Amino acid sequence: MKDNIIIVKMNKEDYKDIPQVYASSFNEEPWNVDWYDIPQFNEDSNWVAKYDDRVVGFVITFISDSQPYISVLAVEQKYQRLGTGVKLMKEAILYYQNKNYNEINVHVGPDRVSANYLYKKLGFIKIGIKDEFDKLTLKLNRRNCMNNGEIYWIGGSPCSGKSAIAQMLADKYGFKYYKCDDFLEKYAVKGAEKGKEIMKKILSLDLDGIWLRDVDELVKDEIKFYEEAFEVIIDDLKEIDNVNGIIVEGAAILPINADIHKVSKDRYISIVPTSGFQVNKYSERDWVEDYLKDCSNPKIAFENWMQRDIKFAEIIKQQADELGYKSIVVDGKKSIQENYDIVAEHFGLI
Repeated sequence: MKDNIIIVKMNKEDYKDIPQVYASSFNEEPWNVDWYDIPQFNEDSNWVAKYDDRVVGFVITFISDSQPYISVLAVEQKYQRLGTGVKLMKEAILYYQNKNYNEINVHVGPDRVSANYLYKKLGFIKIGIKDEFDKLTLKLNRRNCMNNGEIYWIGGSPCSGKSAIAQMLADKYGFKYYKCDDFLEKYAVKGAEKGKEIMKKILSLDLDGIWLRDVDELVKDEIKFYEEAFEVIIDDLKEIDNVNGIIVEGAAILPINADIHKVSKDRYISIVPTSGFQVNKYSERDWVEDYLKDCSNPKIAFENWMQRDIKFAEIIKQQADELGYKSIVVDGKKSIQENYDIVAEHFGLI
């Protein structure tokens, strides 16, 4: 059902459906208002959610005190908890951000638990009380999604389906996908320039130097590398402008890094494979053999690689558990779609 809900600009024909949607959403009598009689009304700044060409949700916005104001956000009860309200709000937010407004405001009753949760998820903060309603605001004059609850973090260990799930989320919700594995060399170079010893070490190693070492040393170096790389990741994210949000994925997103940077529990998840699942999946990857062909002992290199990642996964799972972050252990019994649903639900997207 949720895949067939579309968001479009509201037109005059849609207004006949608004009273009943309002009544279903708030469990009240239909609200019959002639919006065109309201001086602040702007036909261009309202959106509806439609399912089978029928209006099932809407958002109406005004300009009040020279700033955008959310007058009404409503979704029929049957179509709630499907991300419909979030989609409607993101259209409004993007509209006003593109018009260079500094903030967008809304008044919400303190007893409206679901509404308050939705606005908080979108980055609104409480700035006061007006007529017994909480006054919430979202700052729009920013270049990135940092500190606004719009970044979703997927950490874990390699070969667990993290990348596939991140791409699915990006495609579904229009998120910017920041894939850490695409920037590993950048992290090393930037870290080395700043005098980070682990980065200098990694850059100096050939294949034998990387893989024909003690496995415990491999694990220790990997964790240290990711700890140091996180500084570069944060700098990169500060340069990304995407109101729909960012999905950040990679083994570099350690639970300890998330905790240090105060990532909320509902914005981070760790995905790790069982040892059997990991080795089987790696063995299916044609590029692995090609990558290790110049190593003096590819067999031992592969074994060390697998043992490193197995131990790394155990450490990441333990870190996540101790810090209170959610984890998924992938053993092949669930489909990628089932694991995707777990992640999306954890992030509050469905």
